[in-house]
Amino acid sequence: MIKNEFIKFFRPNVILLYITIIILLIGMFGLMFKPDANKYSNSKDIEYFNNTISSEFIYYFLPFFMIFLTSNVFSKDMYTGQLKFFLIGENKRTKILLTKSFVLIIVLSLFIFAINLISSITVGIVIGEFSQVLNIHKIGVIKDIINIIFSILPLLMVFIFISIITPNSIITSISVFFLFLVFDHIIPLTNKYIPTGIIRTYLYNGELLVFNIIIFTLLLSIINFLIFYRKDMME
Repeated sequence: MIKNEFIKFFRPNVILLYITIIILLIGMFGLMFKPDANKYSNSKDIEYFNNTISSEFIYYFLPFFMIFLTSNVFSKDMYTGQLKFFLIGENKRTKILLTKSFVLIIVLSLFIFAINLISSITVGIVIGEFSQVLNIHKIGVIKDIINIIFSILPLLMVFIFISIITPNSIITSISVFFLFLVFDHIIPLTNKYIPTGIIRTYLYNGELLVFNIIIFTLLLSIINFLIFYRKDMME
């Protein structure tokens, strides 16, 4: 079953589409910051420039990838009747839910790695200092990617929840995401208690809200399991 899920995401045309979108959007961010690129002369400035581009992309655009991925993995299978064929065999609902969630996390991890890599290349092009950028990029990059993945878990659980309960998961998830953004910017006090605020707190302040992430993820995981377990998918 894991193989079947991975096939959905690793078809050549799908990979090319995602990489093209990432390159275009990160390139756009690089050009937006280009007028100030001359002031990035030392390693700390270059690291800040690189982090700014990747953080902006992850905060504003990665959730859209998450929405389309979760919708494809859950809503599409559940509401087109495809999932019932897995239930006929030995696959239990718990196994199906865990497998789909695991595949999503792996694919998103690769996305985040690609974002960091393409962001570094973009900074190298804009500044013209590839050697410094690549040296900086190697320092703590794996730890940073792991922390980002950890910080996006609550938002991922929200999108999975929406994908389980409604066939119109894309529109609903986008609406919820924009609502979270409004709370993030209008009511800063909520930042530590809503999924996008948790991501924002890590990306811009470097603070990983471990307790909040664990509680939020566990709570939504239990809710998702209970709903998924009772969902009628045999029609």
